[in-house]
Amino acid sequence: IPVKNNTGTLLKTLNSVLKQSYRFIEVVVSNNSRQEGVLEMVKSFNDERIKYICPDKKMSFSGDWNFALSGATGEYVTFLGDDDSALPVGYAIGMDFLVSHPNSAFTWKKLNYNWPDHVVPSQRNLIVGEHCNEYVQMNARKALGLFSYFMLGYSQLPCIYNSIVPHSAIKSVIAKTESKQFFAGVIPDVFSSFALANELDNYFYAYFSLTLNGASNKSSGVLQGLSELSSEQKELIPDAMNSGSMYHPDIGPFSSSIASIALGEYLLAKDRIRGFKGRSPSWFLYVLYLIRESKYTEKPSEIISAARFTSRRRKLPFWFSKTIKRKKVKFSSVFMGNFYLNPNIISDADQASAFFSELNSNNFQDRKMNISKFMIKTLSAIKTNAVDCIRYCMTR
Repeated sequence: IPVKNNTGTLLKTLNSVLKQSYRFIEVVVSNNSRQEGVLEMVKSFNDERIKYICPDKKMSFSGDWNFALSGATGEYVTFLGDDDSALPVGYAIGMDFLVSHPNSAFTWKKLNYNWPDHVVPSQRNLIVGEHCNEYVQMNARKALGLFSYFMLGYSQLPCIYNSIVPHSAIKSVIAKTESKQFFAGVIPDVFSSFALANELDNYFYAYFSLTLNGASNKSSGVLQGLSELSSEQKELIPDAMNSGSMYHPDIGPFSSSIASIALGEYLLAKDRIRGFKGRSPSWFLYVLYLIRESKYTEKPSEIISAARFTSRRRKLPFWFSKTIKRKKVKFSSVFMGNFYLNPNIISDADQASAFFSELNSNNFQDRKMNISKFMIKTLSAIKTNAVDCIRYCMTR
């Protein structure tokens, strides 16, 4: 758990990890921002499974993650943000697969939770995502090839942020980089997707989540997507803001485009990992992807600029309507939609994890089940005021 810009969310993150049904864990808390109070928070748990480390100098985003990784001694590794949480039986599920397939990784679909202090008021205290009780075994090299044609996202590769991966695979990647660092890009979790897909033969991909990807008021991923940033917010994501044209010569200046960030890290992996087997990307499909992405973003002009940059550099035809019509994103959710949670009852990632875990373990396939009875059954299991929460959900 690399700690940076933390505002007290770490306490709930640690609680969700330490109460896991899978007990054989080592929790490395790396206080990369050197904030006061983090050590005291760790000590308050009085749990010998926690290891606290702190660098003696300020580091980049990737430097932070590499330092945190240096403290890990286990056979398998995963990363968790300091405002995320793990579902109560999450790691037990992942390790159950890996016991039988020790050279694979276990990757899961991201499920997002927005804290009550999320920077966008309309999105506060909300669980967003899709869930389905299915999984597939993926060929890592073929998955890498699908990414190069923009047919698979980076989070569907063995990204260490939503995967449990063999430590041996990480060490093998380190041996193949000139810097001898696992996270050799700008955005570490995205870089890890390609580094590990290049190293592994197979991995499991689950369409259900083992963790909640938290988004609080200082989350770097959220800030990168805002159309306007204060000077204080810009200081929270210096690597992204200052990467400029040096991000990668084929990508150009950093933009909030997910496709640009993912392809930038893919190209950095291709440049910096010896024997990288990923093919050259389809630049034409990349430009088309950016044009489409611009219709769903808060920063359309920035993403169109990125598309124009690549079109000129690769001498590709480019056309785009000057009139940008913003499209509303419709989230389709197998777990019966997006849940707005009453902040007076469920107000942090740890409580949200318990809520969703109970939601999933109940009789979800019974479509005839009365929704009020269903919510009472679910919320009673986590000792909350079910009636108040039902009223809140119904008003939304």
